[in-house]
Amino acid sequence: MSEEDEYRHEQSITEPGKIRLLTLHPANPNANIQISFRVVKLSKPDSEYDALSYTWGDPKPPGHKIFVQSNKKPQHLQYLQPIHITENLYAALKHLRHKNEARSLWVDALCINQERGNAEKGKQIEQMDKIFNNAKEVYVWLGQSDETSDMAMEFIREVASPSKFERLITKDENCDKWKALTKLMTRPWFSRRWVVQEIALAKSVSLCCGRKRIRWSKFADAVGLIGSEWPRIRRLLTKNRKAFLGDTHALGASALVELSNNLLRTADDGKTLVRLATLEYLVSNLTTFNVTEPHDMIYSLLALAKDTQNGEIQVHYSKSVDSLCAKVVKLSIRTSNSLDIICRPWASVEDKSLPSWVCSASKHPFSIRFVDRQFERQNGDLFIGNPDKRIYNAGGIAKRSDYKIQAAPILSVCGVVFDKAGTFGGIAEHATVPARWLKLAKWKNVTEDNIPEAFCRTLVADRGSDGNRPPTWYGNAAKRAWTISTLDSSPTPTLDMGKILRQGHLAPKIKEFLLRVQATIFGRKFVVTEDRKRFGLGPRNMKLGDLICVLKGCSVPVVLRPSTVSQGTFTVIGEAYIDGVMDGELMESEAFKNREWFDLS
Repeated sequence: MSEEDEYRHEQSITEPGKIRLLTLHPANPNANIQISFRVVKLSKPDSEYDALSYTWGDPKPPGHKIFVQSNKKPQHLQYLQPIHITENLYAALKHLRHKNEARSLWVDALCINQERGNAEKGKQIEQMDKIFNNAKEVYVWLGQSDETSDMAMEFIREVASPSKFERLITKDENCDKWKALTKLMTRPWFSRRWVVQEIALAKSVSLCCGRKRIRWSKFADAVGLIGSEWPRIRRLLTKNRKAFLGDTHALGASALVELSNNLLRTADDGKTLVRLATLEYLVSNLTTFNVTEPHDMIYSLLALAKDTQNGEIQVHYSKSVDSLCAKVVKLSIRTSNSLDIICRPWASVEDKSLPSWVCSASKHPFSIRFVDRQFERQNGDLFIGNPDKRIYNAGGIAKRSDYKIQAAPILSVCGVVFDKAGTFGGIAEHATVPARWLKLAKWKNVTEDNIPEAFCRTLVADRGSDGNRPPTWYGNAAKRAWTISTLDSSPTPTLDMGKILRQGHLAPKIKEFLLRVQATIFGRKFVVTEDRKRFGLGPRNMKLGDLICVLKGCSVPVVLRPSTVSQGTFTVIGEAYIDGVMDGELMESEAFKNREWFDLS
């Protein structure tokens, strides 16, 4: 059969409120898959339908061939038109097909015309929220079973029971089950960005893997319990050498369950969905959720954000990614009255054409290991915190007069240069405080002298793990931690937190302090400013002479560097902690009253 015989949708659906459904025709398990299409009104479909949530899988040939029944020709096998789909979709359709009755489905790869340049795709994506919300059932297809997935699916039912949970996390005999479940929770579906809205908007969800099926609500209960006791589960598995787990309990499944439960609520009328999150919140909390098409890092979230319902950002795949990202930044600044978005890692696309004020997701505190899809730390926690909770207030609130949205790629902001980057103490790689940091801080003898207060504040960015002021006992904990490290080192040693944290007899408060230091300094440079000699922490690519600025509307200091490409403009290097300016101290100064403008490129 020639390539010309491959099925193609004959007309595009561009009229709002209409969708294409497929009928999956009944057959024996080994028979070829046959489908047919029909166009219906979304508000009044001719029958109930189910929707499929899945990962496309490898789109490259050979894939699998299924057959579309043509309405224009007699329904005989020789007149069926083939269409190629991925192996994962083929397996999902096989799983969902009934033996004796047809079923009505919506599947994005088949029900949307995917040809590039086709106007249908954008129009259909704009109503995907309604498609999934109207579906009778959303079937999540995790993929075919493997040697441990059946065990994992059965174990979910046990884990979801609070009365059984304590026994499950203390008995060594359950290690293989826990390993199987953590493996299942890192399947690719759990890190796909589109699934957030597919789950959040669905009325009813079933989770399928191979021949096993379980209600999503049961799985969500299990994940909630797992998240609450993740350190104990991790200890059980590592003790028995069953798995090497990441540095956070935020498995893709855990993050997905938490987000999908907190993005929407039903209004008092019992029908209307109220959106609770801004687009800035969504893009910054979903950086580890993947998309195939770069535009979809934004388009996949439009239906969930409360500040995009006016249609300001529309789905157009013909638009450039950089112009789309610029729209997100401008919307976020206007919505939040804050410039924090310029330091917030969110743009999950490596594109050199993006302006520096569109912050790359590669600066996010965590990444996903390729080998096992576990989260691991790659940078320190963000000083700017979450969009819904500011940690600092260095630059106050941004009024409309404090920034200017120029022609791309320029964003003009106002503020003051506090100082320049002076002396560096090196980068805190992994869980280590370099010895040079102590020398710059003038902490000469860690076993006898108290830690300098400004240095102690800098090590934890003057905050505890809850985002509030650090407890007073941090100073004593620091001295004790370095005392432990001197047992086999010099009087001013490098502090290897990883080594100390692995000690089984470590006091809980020492551990709490070290974990806070680790989360603060990981991958950052210690800096002493040029003129004012303030201690601080900055990005790993910070250089001598970089400007440390406090910008009106940004909650933390920002490191800027004169651009070598566009004369008169500045490149955003990243956020910084500078001791003594984090809580608005500079806003009352004369310098801040006479702010200057910076053109960011």
